[in-house]
Amino acid sequence: MITNSERVQRLRDPSKTTATPKDAAAVILLRHNTNPNDPEVFLVKRSEKLAFLGGYHAFPGGQFDATDAAVSVRDCNDAETAAAITCAARELFEETQVLVARGGDALTQGQRASLLDDLLAARMSWPALLSHYKLHLDASDFIFVGRWVTPPFSARRFDTWFFLVNCPSKQSAHVSNDAELASGEWIAASAAYKRWQRSEILAVPPVLQTVWLNGFCRRQMRIANPCGGSSFVQTTSAFRCARLRDLPPRIPTVI
Repeated sequence: MITNSERVQRLRDPSKTTATPKDAAAVILLRHNTNPNDPEVFLVKRSEKLAFLGGYHAFPGGQFDATDAAVSVRDCNDAETAAAITCAARELFEETQVLVARGGDALTQGQRASLLDDLLAARMSWPALLSHYKLHLDASDFIFVGRWVTPPFSARRFDTWFFLVNCPSKQSAHVSNDAELASGEWIAASAAYKRWQRSEILAVPPVLQTVWLNGFCRRQMRIANPCGGSSFVQTTSAFRCARLRDLPPRIPTVI
């Protein structure tokens, strides 16, 4: 087990760590018609059995898949951003059964369940699934709000892209039969932060900053899409009006 002194030493000299951050994406899923003054987000609890952040609460997400780069994302000319959006959409579907894809509204709950089963059983790849059912991803549905990198002292590191996404009106997020996740719930941002203050949940800095700012520092801002264009959303000061090049990856510091 790494001691605090070793963590500080690795932070001061990152070259001593051999872990290279893996690309990942996460989704801050907002409930349909949620209160903009204290929006409900969907938090998942990671299984206690996981070696990395077991038992922690987090946003749905995971690592890039080799096939993510093969998906075309409309209104996005940047390949790296398109791969991140594809990963975010795929992980959201796999973990919460919420399908954020244009054309998805025409599918019934049963059809979406069938698609998910095909995806998880590897009977169909994510790109093939989208193509076969004439679904497509649109960059305007995934608002980029920043990147966080796991600190150098961690044995497992991720460079995670975070996207703000509205849950489709006809869909409901829930977790079931997932080896990595123990549970999932809709919770107001302020309530999630207060639960952390009472030591009722464990969470890492990206999650804490998001729920704190959404719950207590609300304001409407124009968000610039890294693929181009922008839109007004009810969000927080954490999601600054900036393009991708102005939002470098952030590494939490240890005091």
